[in-house]
Order: sequence, then C-alpha cells, then structure tokens
Amino acid sequence: MMNTTKAGGVVATYLLLRRAIGWIGLLLPIVVIVGDAAFCSGPLPNSLSDFYYTPMRNILVGALCVLGVFLLLYDVSVRVDRWITNAAGMGVLGVAFLPGSPQVAHLTTSQEVIGNIHVFFAAIAFVALSATMWRFAEAVSDGPGAPPPSPRAALFYRVSACVMLGFVIASGVAILLPLSVQNATLLIFDFEALAIITFGVCWLVKGHALSYDSRASSADSVTDTPAQRAASASAPSSSSRSRSAS
Repeated sequence: MMNTTKAGGVVATYLLLRRAIGWIGLLLPIVVIVGDAAFCSGPLPNSLSDFYYTPMRNILVGALCVLGVFLLLYDVSVRVDRWITNAAGMGVLGVAFLPGSPQVAHLTTSQEVIGNIHVFFAAIAFVALSATMWRFAEAVSDGPGAPPPSPRAALFYRVSACVMLGFVIASGVAILLPLSVQNATLLIFDFEALAIITFGVCWLVKGHALSYDSRASSADSVTDTPAQRAASASAPSSSSRSRSAS
C-alpha cells in the first residue's frame, strides 16, 4: 500500500510539473505585454527578448529561470526524452541569463557577442521544446511500460509541435523584414508569442489541466517513471504473499 501511495505521489508530481510548465508558457507572453502597456508609455518591443530592456525585465527573467529549472527537473525514464528536456531547460536558462542585443544604433562588441549567443540558445530552446511536444505522441513518452496516448491525442501533440515550429520559423523570417515594418507590425513578437502559447497549451493538455479527449485522461498519464519502477520492483506480488500465507 505504501509503495502504491508513493507511486501515485510521483504521478501527481509529474502532472504538476507539466501543468506548471504549461501555465508559464501560456501566460508569459500575455503578462509581459499587459505589464509593459500598464507601466511603460513607449512603443511595444519588437520581440519577447526585447522585454528585457523594459520594466518587465524581472518578470521575464524570473519566469524563464523557473521554466528552465522545471524542465531540468522533469526527469523522465526514457533517455532520449531526458536529453530533450535537459537541452530545452539549458536553452531557456541561456536565453534568460544572456539577453538579446538592445535596439540601439551602434552595438558594443560584448553586446553583439552576447546577442548572438542569445539567439543560439533561443534556437536550441525552441527546437527542443517542439521536440518534447512531438515525443508526447509516442507510446514511450511516459515510460517503456506506459499505455500509448489515444490517436486523437497523438495527432494533437504532433500538430502542436509542427505549429510551434512553424511560428518559430515565421519569426525568423520576420527578422529579415525592414525595421520600419517590424516596428509597425510587431510580427516577431506575435509569432514568438503564438509559438510559446502553443507550447503552453500542449503541456497543459499533457498535464490534464486542459482536456479535449476523455480517453487521453486515462491513457495519457505518467505510469512508468524511475521512482515508480523502483517502487514496483520492491513491492511483493500478490501471488508471493498468497504462497507465503499458505
């Protein structure tokens, strides 16, 4: 009974992590743009990274740090998934601690170098986050012994991953537009925000905070984490208990 309770606690912890990661992704673009509009009278920044140079800096950096740490703590049993979430976590932390280049006429050498490294970490983060969503559709996304997600859930995860990656590519294309067009349309921020919101919704569905398919709630859960496998291995089977009693 104690092992069963412990395993259930591990499941609840993983679902809680998924929901926390999802809520950060969903709310971060909304919070920074609303907060900046409330506390700053200047024009809105062109990209999410540019909010580092606004009064919303602490909110942005703090949320990214929490998101990065949560991704690193998300210790799944499948090695490939663990590599992906670790890469995503390190990429997010790199984005948080290495700000993008400021919108000034002339950049210093350090600003240019740090800005380029920022873009590198952002690319790693976005690609890895998309990969986590794609892996949600795989039967082993919750561990080797977990049931596969329903076909509808698997399709949702794959489409969400492709949509997020599409928004990321679109934001990269928008960077090539003239600065006047960027300032007038805010396309870079819009595409980045839509990508992160898509990520947040996908993780909330995986964490069962949002549900569109009743079958996903029963089949799409964490059932084979490392701690659970250890608990199952140490628990005596019912047949063994019966033989001992006889």
